[in-house]
This record gives sequence, structure tokens and C-alpha cells, in this order.
Amino acid sequence: MIVPTVWEEAATARIDAPGASEIRAALNWIEIIAPDNARVHPLLTEMDLGEAEAVALAQSISGSILLIDDLGARRVADRLGLPRMGTLAVLARAKKLGHVQMVRPLAEALIANGLFIKEEIVRAVLKEVGEL
Repeated sequence: MIVPTVWEEAATARIDAPGASEIRAALNWIEIIAPDNARVHPLLTEMDLGEAEAVALAQSISGSILLIDDLGARRVADRLGLPRMGTLAVLARAKKLGHVQMVRPLAEALIANGLFIKEEIVRAVLKEVGEL
């Protein structure tokens, strides 16, 4: 599942961004779901719309895991007791399951295209997957 604002940011706003075409191609199994605005609105004082929608949707779906990288939104998710993981954790899991060969080039591409990830987190994940 993906919320509308994140879909727009990831799949259509920068049509040539790394991963955008793969996200668009996954529309046959990714469902775009708009959360209840009553849950979104209070979160907007602490985060941007895409993160607020994602947190609100995770609140409304039991057993969900929130994929989120924004530090402030991660803190709110923790405060709300929402299970969450970041992009690098997803990539590490994908490597362990054999879905990707290497995490490093994917992480480097994400960082080169504007995703901020602390260097110590990158190093820890690369060490965990045997790439450091």
C-alpha cells in the first residue's frame, strides 16, 4: 500500500528518478490508499503531508509496518507504537532474501538523488549485509 502523496512524489513527480519506473510498474500489486483526513490533519504540525498520510494509514491498518525515513516522522511513529523500518532496512532484507545482489549501489543512488541517510547508518547496514 502507498498513500497518494508518496505515490505522486515517488512515481510521477520525477518520472526519471531511480526506481520511479519500477514503482509505476508495480501498480498491479501496490494499492494506492488515501487515509482518513481526520487522522492526517493532527500530524501535519510535526511532518510533511506524505509522511502524515503514511503514519495515518499505518495507524488504521492493524499489523502494518510503516516504511519511513524521515527522522521526525520516525519519532512520531515510535511515540504512537507503530512498527516501522527505513529504506536501508528494506534493502538489507531484500539482499538477505536474494532479491537484490548488492545494497551499496542502491543506497548510493538513493543518496545521490536526495535521500538523506546518516553515514553511520549506511555503514552499519553495509556491515550487516557484508559489504563493508
